[in-house]
Parts: sequence; C-alpha cells; structure tokens
Amino acid sequence: MLTKHLFLMPLSVATFFLSTSLVVVAQTVPDSGRIFQDSMPQSVQPLDSSTAIDFDSRPLTETQPGGPKVLLNDIKFLDNTVFSDVELLVVLGDVLGQHYDLAGLRDLANKVSSHYRINFYPFASAIIPAQDMSKGILVIQVIEGRYGNINATGKQELADFALPYIRGLNTGDVIESRSLERKLLIIGDIPGIAVVPVMRPSEIVGAGDLDLRVGEAPRMQRSIGVDNHGSRFSGEYRIKADFSYARLFTVGDEVSLTALYSNEELVLGQISYSIPIGYSGLKGYTSYSQTEYELGADFAALGATGIAKVSSLGLSYPVLRSQQTNVVASVSYSYKELKDERKSFNFIENKTVKSIPLAIQFDNRDNFLGGGILFGSVQFTTGRLRQNNSEGFEVLDSFSKTNLNLSRVQRLSNNTNFFGVFITQDTPDRNLDSSESFSLGGVNGVRAFPSGEGADSTGWLTKLELRHTLNHYLSPYLFYDLGSTPRGGLDDERRTISGAGLGLRYNLNGFNVDFSSAWKVTGGNANSDNKQADPRLWFSASYLF
Repeated sequence: MLTKHLFLMPLSVATFFLSTSLVVVAQTVPDSGRIFQDSMPQSVQPLDSSTAIDFDSRPLTETQPGGPKVLLNDIKFLDNTVFSDVELLVVLGDVLGQHYDLAGLRDLANKVSSHYRINFYPFASAIIPAQDMSKGILVIQVIEGRYGNINATGKQELADFALPYIRGLNTGDVIESRSLERKLLIIGDIPGIAVVPVMRPSEIVGAGDLDLRVGEAPRMQRSIGVDNHGSRFSGEYRIKADFSYARLFTVGDEVSLTALYSNEELVLGQISYSIPIGYSGLKGYTSYSQTEYELGADFAALGATGIAKVSSLGLSYPVLRSQQTNVVASVSYSYKELKDERKSFNFIENKTVKSIPLAIQFDNRDNFLGGGILFGSVQFTTGRLRQNNSEGFEVLDSFSKTNLNLSRVQRLSNNTNFFGVFITQDTPDRNLDSSESFSLGGVNGVRAFPSGEGADSTGWLTKLELRHTLNHYLSPYLFYDLGSTPRGGLDDERRTISGAGLGLRYNLNGFNVDFSSAWKVTGGNANSDNKQADPRLWFSASYLF
C-alpha cells in the first residue's frame, strides 16, 4: 500500500516519509476522498410502514356440526369475477358425491373466502344464500368486496394533492390489497403529510367507501449530536447538526441540511433536495456537499489541506412497496472535485470523478424462526477519473465496482435479537481512487481499529451483534467484527482484522446515546494510525427535536 501512495507523490514528499520513524511510515495520509467517505458514511435501512394499514376482514361463518345432511351433486357460483367457476372448484377439491350438513356446506364457502383473502382480496366473503337443495345443487354467492365512494378529506391543499395518487381505484372495482397498500404507503412516504385510510360500509351493497383522511405531519425535523467517530488526523471529536423542512416550495418536496465540524477544523456542509415526480412514487433528488480539512496530529508538519466538492442528481422508484416487502431502484449521476495540497512541499493534486451508480435497495419481513427482517442493497457504479498534480503527473482512467450490503435482524425472544451484516466491494480495477475505495476500520467497520484501516479497492466485512432490551430505552449489546482486503496491508499484503466488544444504547424522547468498547482479536497493531488503542472506545450522543 505504501508503494502505491509514494508513486503518486513527488520525490520530496516520499523523502519526508522515509526520513521519519518506521511507525510513522506505516500511517496512511488521509486525503479529501478518504475524509469525505469517512465523514458521510452510507447506511442502508429498511423502509418503514409510513401509513398504518389494517385490512380487517369479516370473520368467517362458523356453525356447529349436526343436523340433516344432503348429497352434493353440483356446485354453482354467483357474482364471482376474479376467479372462474373452474378455479373455485379446484380450490374446493373432490367434494361432489359426498353428504354434508349445514356446517359442512359453510366450510366449503369458507374455503372460497379464504382463497380470495390469501390472494389479496381481504374483503371478499362467500356465503350460502337461502336455496332449495332437493336436487343436491349448492349455490355459493361470492361478495368480492368492491369500492364504493372514494374520497380524500382534510386540509384542502393536502387532500387535493393526495387524490391523484389513488387514481386507478374506481367505484365498482374489486378491492385488491396490494394496489391499495402500495398507493397508501407512497402517499405516506411524502414528507409533511400524514394519511389515515378509513374503509366503512357503503350504501352500495357489497361495497365499502374509502376515505383518505389527509393531515399535516411535522414539516421540520432537527437534530444535533456529538461523537468521536472521526480520524485522529482530521478531527476525532465532531459535532453534527441536521435540519430538514418539508413543503418548502410545493407539497411533497423536502430540503435537508447537514453541517459537521471537528476538533481539527474539518468542516463539512451538505444541502439536498427531493421532490415527487408524478403520482407513482418516482422521486427526483439532488445534493451538494463540500468538505474542507487540514490535517493535524502526526501530519501537522505537512501543511496538508484539501477540499472535496460532491454534486449528485438522481431518480428513485419503488418497484415494490408494501408493509412486508419493498424494492426501490435508483440511478444517479455524481461529480466529485477533489483537491489536496501539501504546503511544505509545494505539492498540489487535483482529481475529478464522474460516476453513475445504479442501485437496488430491498427489505423483507418474515416469520422465519420467530420472525425477522432481511434488508440490504446492491449497487453497480461505473465512472471516470481524471487526476493531475503540480509535478506534471496525469491520469485519465475509467473504473467500475459492485457493492453488496446484506443485513438480517433475527428475533430470538421478546427482548433479544441478533443482528448481522455482510458488506463487500468488488472491482476489476486494482487501484481505485480513495473516494471510491473500501476500508475495514472505524465505527462502521471493525470497531477495534481506527478509520481508514486496511483500505483497498476490494474487500469484505461482516459485523455481528447480540442485542437485548432491558426496558423501552436501554439496550446493551455484544459484538464481533471481521474484515479483509487483499492488498490493504503494508507492501500490498492481505490485511485481515477482527475485534470484539460490548456496548450500550440509550433511546428516550428523541435523545440517543451509543457507547461501545472494542478489543482487537486478530490483526495486531493498526497501520493507519500509530496511536494504538486496545480497547478502542466509541461514543455518540444526539438529540432529535
């Protein structure tokens, strides 16, 4: 790894490192790309159910067995449009030629009701109307459950905005839960809007009126926090503030601001804006970030400063949106301007990185072994790098990489769950720029090692946690982290590190605290920072208001 970095530096800078102690040589000088990555880590979280939806089906009719029986010779269905007579007969199975009492006949109708409901028609009911069965012919009437009147009520501006989102739901249509659920959740995802769907009996027989009660959700969200998640060279101790405001220019849009400052005068600012496009869930977003740093601690003598300017523009679309499963596709364009200066040697390096990330984010809730949620993302990025410095070195190259993030929260008991995440990056390019590289250490990696440890173009990382909730706001946890990069060690050797520890999280009334202590298991001394710590302590505290 050291050889790679020296190749890109002027001889004077390389001489500086060779003249210092071997311990300092092992350290990697953070640059604007690495600092930006560490300051704005990307996390993957499952989508919440933004609107409370409960499809409360009518209870099935139960009858005590007994009484006279009839020979069943044939079955006819009335008012079924979703499933044909043949399909419903297959559901009932081999029932003709058998004798049934009233309870048995109603069980047949209940099978039809259940078939509808498991196929996403929650308000369907099959009944046995009054009839003459002297010839052994059973008539089952299906009330499929249709829309009556469909309205949006509440604050007029918000109700008018929400109404187009439920286009396609028409009076007289059979109520199908997947399409209704998708539309309701997409409305609920819009910042600054709260939706309460109400389904009540309609004046139309066999129908229900849908009333969307649209109100205001909090337009403003603010948080402030402190942590020690930064690099010792760019500022270990940081203060961060986030602010978002919905419906700034129009209903549905949102602007977000982030500011960060460290004890080594690292300054970061970001502004982002999103707005719905049409009524299908498509969303457009754009952001601009700027990071300025000046290295301190062991690298203060370098006069190392830099700036990263990152602009992005993108689209996202919910391919699948439900309370159980979600799939969101996104595409974006990113433009990075990176500048690093070493004033002691009159050395300046400029880089631009243009890239197009294509991503799929997903989550699924299940009942496996007591229940859990599987979530993550897959992202493919292609781009071009232009690099030049004050000594005439210039690079123009293309690159591509694939990232996978796969997480699982598994319920073990009412108060205990297991969390595991596997993260990997793969690329055919041996030397990615630091702004696109993969590293193992830090609070988001192997927590026993500092940020930037084991940086390389490819690698993998897994994090395991056993979590227990003592009460509604206090949660201790145990963890184990393991990661490896093929050329992340000294002299481009494989770097494999691991660590274990314990932590405590506190969450009450918007106040969040996370404290953890991590011990090294394998990997020895850190290479990215000669200040060794074992255990390594991490903390963060934030307040949402």
